Amino acid sequence: MYLKTLYIQGFKSFAQKTKIEFNNKITGIVGPNGSGKSNISDAIMWVLGETSVKSLRGSKMEDVIFSGTDSKRPLGFAEVSIVFDNTDRTLPLEYNEISVTRRMYRSLESEFLINNVKCRLKDIKELFMDTGIGKDGYSLIGQGKIESILSNRPEQRRAVFEEAAGISKYKMRKLETENKLKRTEDNIVRLNDIISEIKQREEILKVESENAIKYKELFNELKTLEITNAFTEIDKYKQSKDKLDEKENTLNLQEIELKESLEAVNKEKISLESEIGELESKIEEFQKLEVEDNRNYERLISQLSLISEKKEFTKNTLEQNKNTLSELNINIDNREKSKIELQENLKVSVDNESEILNSIELLQRDLNISLERRSEVEKSLEQDNAELIELHREKSEIDSKISISNSLMEEKKSRLENLNKNLKTLNDNNLEIENNLKEILLKKSKLSSESTALESKKETLNSDINSLEAEVNSLEKNLLEYKTKFERENARYIALKNLSENYEGYNKSVKSFMNYTKKRENFSKSLVGPVADNIKVDEKYEKAISVALGGSLQNIIIESEQDAKEMIKLLNREKLGRVTFLPINRMSSKAPSIKLESFKESGILGFAYDLVSFDQKYENVFKNLLGRIVVATDFDSALDFSKKTKNSYRIVTLNGDSLNIGGSITGGNISKHSTEILSRKNEIDLIKEEVKNVQNLYNETLTVFESKMKSLEDLQSNLNSSREELFKVSSEILSLENTYNNINVSKDNNDSYLKKYNVEREEIEISILEDEKILKDNREKLIEIEKVLSNKSEVNISAESNLTNIKQEIDTKVEKVNEEKLKLVKIQNEIENITGEIKRLEVDNSSDNIKIENILVQNKNSALDVDIREAEEKKIKDDLEEMKELLSEKSRKIIEEKLLKDEKKELHSKSLESSFKYQNDLFEIERKITKLNSDREKFEYSITSILDKMKIEYEIEEEDIKNLIEYKSHKLLLENIEKLKNNIRKLGEVNIFSIEEYKSVSERLQFNLEQKEDLLNSKEEIQSIIKKLDSEMKILFKESFIKISKYFNEIFRILFNGGRAEIEIDGDDELSSGIEIKAQPPGKRFQSLSLLSGGERSLTAVALLFALLKVRPAPFCILDEIDAALDDANIKRYADYLMTLKDMQFIIITHRKLTMEIANVLYGVTMEEKGVSKIISVELKD
Repeated sequence: MYLKTLYIQGFKSFAQKTKIEFNNKITGIVGPNGSGKSNISDAIMWVLGETSVKSLRGSKMEDVIFSGTDSKRPLGFAEVSIVFDNTDRTLPLEYNEISVTRRMYRSLESEFLINNVKCRLKDIKELFMDTGIGKDGYSLIGQGKIESILSNRPEQRRAVFEEAAGISKYKMRKLETENKLKRTEDNIVRLNDIISEIKQREEILKVESENAIKYKELFNELKTLEITNAFTEIDKYKQSKDKLDEKENTLNLQEIELKESLEAVNKEKISLESEIGELESKIEEFQKLEVEDNRNYERLISQLSLISEKKEFTKNTLEQNKNTLSELNINIDNREKSKIELQENLKVSVDNESEILNSIELLQRDLNISLERRSEVEKSLEQDNAELIELHREKSEIDSKISISNSLMEEKKSRLENLNKNLKTLNDNNLEIENNLKEILLKKSKLSSESTALESKKETLNSDINSLEAEVNSLEKNLLEYKTKFERENARYIALKNLSENYEGYNKSVKSFMNYTKKRENFSKSLVGPVADNIKVDEKYEKAISVALGGSLQNIIIESEQDAKEMIKLLNREKLGRVTFLPINRMSSKAPSIKLESFKESGILGFAYDLVSFDQKYENVFKNLLGRIVVATDFDSALDFSKKTKNSYRIVTLNGDSLNIGGSITGGNISKHSTEILSRKNEIDLIKEEVKNVQNLYNETLTVFESKMKSLEDLQSNLNSSREELFKVSSEILSLENTYNNINVSKDNNDSYLKKYNVEREEIEISILEDEKILKDNREKLIEIEKVLSNKSEVNISAESNLTNIKQEIDTKVEKVNEEKLKLVKIQNEIENITGEIKRLEVDNSSDNIKIENILVQNKNSALDVDIREAEEKKIKDDLEEMKELLSEKSRKIIEEKLLKDEKKELHSKSLESSFKYQNDLFEIERKITKLNSDREKFEYSITSILDKMKIEYEIEEEDIKNLIEYKSHKLLLENIEKLKNNIRKLGEVNIFSIEEYKSVSERLQFNLEQKEDLLNSKEEIQSIIKKLDSEMKILFKESFIKISKYFNEIFRILFNGGRAEIEIDGDDELSSGIEIKAQPPGKRFQSLSLLSGGERSLTAVALLFALLKVRPAPFCILDEIDAALDDANIKRYADYLMTLKDMQFIIITHRKLTMEIANVLYGVTMEEKGVSKIISVELKD
């Protein structure tokens, strides 16, 4: 197998479709930097599956598409195809030629094809796995691959060793198996969570089911005790009510006396309040005036203090200014003395500066004379040297021309002889090629028609399959939803049905009786069943009908009074408790005397009897129970109707409130338990219908799903057949196209070469004659130049000696000038410093004189300010004395008025205390009367509530008290009731469905435990497979590693001309540890790869890659500028070793001359147009 052809279009700098053909030897690709030659190796890497943008030398994947130039527009896609000769079946496909294509659009949509048939990227990677080809293999060796080997991280070197060992497929299988193991472990974790959740639910349900059983027993016992207690409480309330009437009469007499006393006290209190108000107004007015005078007095005090402070501050300022004037005058005198001394020093320095400047001028004139002499000599010598260099250049150029002319003449004569032979061969080949092309075109036309038909068929099948798959997925999702819903609703239906069949929620006696008779067939004819089981109620009326029927819901409908008599005997005999029977032949009802049509708009819905449905043979029963009970929408509507009918009808609201005959009202929160029996029947009917509907939907969907699945399988089978046929036809067409293209290219090449060789032959014959004439002329010129060179060299030596003497003289003079310049700089710095100091003294004196003038002006103003402050101070003191006398008079008047007000307040306080006392006494009597009335109402309400509750909940009337068993102690009765309530409260919220739900959850738990066991077994099997794969990979890797190590040392010795090298595993785990590389070039110590020089490291990496190729040869190898870091000596050994690998195809990208020399074919990459790469090929003869 070898790489045969590469097609590039729109990839990076290759804008036009470019074809590169390779033979099975060494192909070189050359070109200047930036021409795009490395884009060829990038294209091969890309088509073989590279997805790393960094490896493709870009910033984003879109960068691989030709981006355009000034004259060319950007392309919308990039496409690379690579063709392999597979006659030796290296790749596991039954084709002699295999093409792999990758196409990408600017939208980043990609297509992958094998022999023009669409496939996945994964398919391409698997095709080349363990062949050394691919993005992770070692058949593409560039600077990136060299860097990964040279990296200091040993683990980065493993990939190429694993590819060479042939364990890549094993690793992929292991990764897939590990993913499967992870999914299995995730499923186990999820299942454990579900099991844990179910176990928790099971434990809760177990407790709840036990509580439910216990609750029912306690509830029935509590019911009996509460009925007894209720009628005991009624007697107690009636006795208390009589006592309250006697107390109320006594309190009414006391109330009249207190009201008379309170009226007299209130009149006196009002008179005193008026007098106190007038006094308070006077005092308030006096106090306002006093506050204003005090505020003025304080203001004058503040003004006096402020004026005194300002006067003292001005006097202090005058004293400070006197001291400051004295200091400023002293400073000015001192600065004048310093200024005189500095002016004398300045005169001396200026005289010294003048002397030094004269000395520098004389020395500089002498130096300039010497510099002019040096310049003349240098100019003359430079001219002579230039003439010598030009003569040497002319001599060298002529020598080169003579050598090149001789060489070219020999080459041209040899080329002329070869051209004549080639022209004859090309003419013979062209005749044969034309015959082959006609035959191929006929075959291709026939196959193209077949391919078009098959492609159309495949597209149709694909479209049908996609549509059908979407339907199947939707159906499968629906099936799962229906199944889940069916299981959930069916479980609820079974649980509710069991509760209903077991008469859960009924009184203990009714439940016991129904369960007893249910097991005996002889009762089935006469016994109809409870009222609740034989009535249908709309959901919105459930609450109202439950309240309307109350305990009657649990009454038993029976055929006749004779049957009732037999059933009562059964109850007594079996001690099953008390039950109310409703004999059908005995039940009667009186029609209501009122028509409800006129009340419809007032919130009255109708008689309860008309709002329910039942079997008509039980009409009398339900008329008796519900015929005179009215249903209203809300409490207000019910109350309005009750008033209009003078409490003649019992009315129930949709919210469960009840307005009873006679006027009593029952309301409040209705427990779920009280409507449970009636709502459960409706719920069972609804769920039963829902379960039936879901089951039908599931069966219908399953039928459609199975039909669609069968159709899908048939379509997929047809598609696979079409794909195989299309693949076969496409492969044949591709093969014909490749053959046709190859033959066409051969013909074009032949025609091109014929024309080229004829032109070349004529040119060479003319060129040889011209070369002979040029060679003669150049030999004569060479003799003349050698004579002139000899004369010029002698004159040049004398001039150089003279120039050296002049330069020494100049250096001495320059040194003297520099010494004088240093002295000048020093004197100039002194002058500058003295001048600056004089200026600073003058500025300081000027500033102090200005300060003195300012201080004198300020002193004059301050003296005037002191006089003004003293006059103001005297006036304010006089005003203060007058203000003191006025304040004293106003204070005296306020004190007199306050004393009078206090006397009146004391009298008012006493009358207020008397008023409060009478009011409190009166309030206390009114409170007691109110409490008596409230207590009386409570007793009456309690009696009514108890009677209503007993009637509605337990069907007990007041006259039935005699039939109850008296309890010995009321206290003991209450204690037992409380004890039962506490026991029920301790049970908490009771779930009556928990028994059936507990059973269902237990079964589900068992099923999940079995599922978990299956998953654990599957996990063990997967772990066994991973262990086996690890074992096989270790054996293969170890065997290959030993071979690589051996070949690495051998090749290293060849490339370095001696030394030694080895590789070792850096760790205990052979399948994950890194690879350490050590080497010892000749003359150096044995050390790690990281410590070698750059060239040594690169050549060591090359030796390792050659060792990998020797252990598992790749079908072809691309070497992308791996010789860039090598010197000529190392390149020579590298090239010589490449020549020994005759059985392998090499494609070398390089710009090193020694590497180019070993290529059989050279492709040049140029950029005639900026940004667009173009290929030029040259075939080289041995």
